[in-house]
Amino acid sequence: QAAKELGVALSHGWMVGDSAGDIGAARNADVKPILVRTGNGRRTEANGCEAPVVDSLVEAVGLILS
Repeated sequence: QAAKELGVALSHGWMVGDSAGDIGAARNADVKPILVRTGNGRRTEANGCEAPVVDSLVEAVGLILS
């Protein structure tokens, strides 16, 4: 709703998460997902994940800025 009200194109956005639910939410919101291996991330990665995978939030930021 905020994106609509502010005129923000979510397709240019990113979402960083550590679970399959986070990755699904990113896809549903039309933003690019990144899986981080903290918390549930290693288990999520082991179960298969079709998103870039990084070890830390610092790496996620680097990926977003590249």
